[in-house]
Amino acid sequence: MHYKWIIYAVLASILWGGSDVLIGPFLHNKIDPLIFCFFYYLLGMLVVSGLLLLKGKNISHVFSLNEFEVSSLCWIFFGALFWCLGDVFNIFSIGAKNPILVGVIVISYPVFIILFTWLFYGKFELNLIKSLGVILILAGVFIVLIDKKNS
Repeated sequence: MHYKWIIYAVLASILWGGSDVLIGPFLHNKIDPLIFCFFYYLLGMLVVSGLLLLKGKNISHVFSLNEFEVSSLCWIFFGALFWCLGDVFNIFSIGAKNPILVGVIVISYPVFIILFTWLFYGKFELNLIKSLGVILILAGVFIVLIDKKNS
């Protein structure tokens, strides 16, 4: 399916938005964000394990180097580390502030995708349309940050 990636992206957006709203009140005063992170990743490991089994893969596939080159291990490790730390800081920010405001700031991540693509791979994938998107994202973040009611 040609548009499968759009369906996945929309589903991710819906699920992340819902999860931020569901966990927000608990993170404000009922549960330590690190405890939530622990259960978040534990459940994530169980869900992904189930999905791997549904695809016919078992634990030996997870640790098999046949899936990728050994030289890729460093990139995989740091990519997973960035992802994990990003999640942790997102959860801390939801615990400290309104999930809607956090979402508006976090949505600026395409700016960093462009930056890291250039830094890590030497590719600069910015055209007129993407530039306009970046400007709109940054303008939205700026508007939210200067709003006195949100400080």
